[in-house]
Amino acid sequence: MSQKQGRVIAFDGPDGVGKSSQLKLLANYLLGKGYKVFKTRSAGGTPIGVALRAASLLNVPRQPETDLYISLAGQTDVGYQIKNRKSTGEIILVDRSPLTIIAYQVFASNLPIPKQGYDACEKMLKLWSIDDLIVFDAPESILKGRRDKRKQEDKSAANNYFERQNDNYHKQTQAGYREATKFAQKLGVNTVKIDASPTIDIIQDDIRNKLGL
Repeated sequence: MSQKQGRVIAFDGPDGVGKSSQLKLLANYLLGKGYKVFKTRSAGGTPIGVALRAASLLNVPRQPETDLYISLAGQTDVGYQIKNRKSTGEIILVDRSPLTIIAYQVFASNLPIPKQGYDACEKMLKLWSIDDLIVFDAPESILKGRRDKRKQEDKSAANNYFERQNDNYHKQTQAGYREATKFAQKLGVNTVKIDASPTIDIIQDDIRNKLGL
């Protein structure tokens, strides 16, 4: 891996897969190897993104198109941040990716015109120029157990719009990620599928091996 060229690695998957924890572990590993690493996130990775993310998490009714436009605005700003960072040779680790548009807006929220979501996702994928798109998945029962545990430990989740959605919403999100992964592959994006069922350490080893780190 050439530090001069930079590298964009995005972590994504349905709620409960542990992507954020794996991102932090990989960041620490790379920093220990002497790489220059920058961590950001699809929603809330820039100053304007923080405000947009806060709006999206509000537990208030909204149209699917509203969330689509919020996502597009935030991901566009993050996309330019990623491009600038990559040009300096940094390894950019991103929490979530443009696949969220298909998973959440198209599938879970039933966007009236699905093509709008697919077109938006494609536009963002091109802007981000992701080198490695890590997509986590696991049986729905495991993900539900992890989500329930998180809600018990984090009381603030009670006011989070997405955390408050029912099990069917999360099932649709998971189905959306599977379709979004196929969509990204058709566009030529290098996708790395990771089984999120094992222990944290086993998953991290799998990630490093598949990324050649």
